[in-house]
Amino acid sequence: MFGDVVLILIILWVFKKIWDTDKKSPLIFFIHTGGYSLLRFGLEYIRADKEGITMFGMSNLQIALLLYGLFTIGYATKYYLDKRSKT
Repeated sequence: MFGDVVLILIILWVFKKIWDTDKKSPLIFFIHTGGYSLLRFGLEYIRADKEGITMFGMSNLQIALLLYGLFTIGYATKYYLDKRSKT
């Protein structure tokens, strides 16, 4: 629950920062879905369900969540840096 509150605060902060300048920015979507996937990865890791372990001691779901979370961090960072360099 604490993670959800932190994620919502981050989303609101980013929304406030970019709304006036870029109403079509995909950052809100990617921050929300990427943040959720990283929170869910942490929850699945703590839960330590040993059924379905496939690679590196993680389940398929954990691997997919981690990869998507890392992808969104990379995409959001690239998008932000590209926007900042154009201004």
